[in-house]
Amino acid sequence: MLQDKASHRAALRALRRQIPATHAAACAERAVKALVSDPAWKRAQTVGVYLDRDGEMPSQAFVQAARSAGKSLYLPVVRDDSAVFLLWNTEDKLIPN
Repeated sequence: MLQDKASHRAALRALRRQIPATHAAACAERAVKALVSDPAWKRAQTVGVYLDRDGEMPSQAFVQAARSAGKSLYLPVVRDDSAVFLLWNTEDKLIPN
C-alpha cells in the first residue's frame, strides 16, 4: 500500500514538473483573484500557507496578496513527526523540512 502511494506521488510530481512555469504562474494568479473575492478571505485575519516546491503551484502571488491585505500568515512546520502551523514573520529564517 505505501509503495503504491509513493509511486503515485512520484508520478504526480513528474507531471507537475512538465507544466511550463509561465502557465503555472498564470494559474496561480487566477486562483488568487478568485480567492481574494471570496467573503471568507475578506473576513480572515489569519491564513495558513505553504511555500511551493518541486513543481507545485507557485504560492508567491498568494503570499503577496495576504501580506498586502495585512493578514497574518502561518506555515506548516514538522516537529517530532507531527505538523503544526506557526506564525511566519518576514524576518524569520526558513529551514526546509
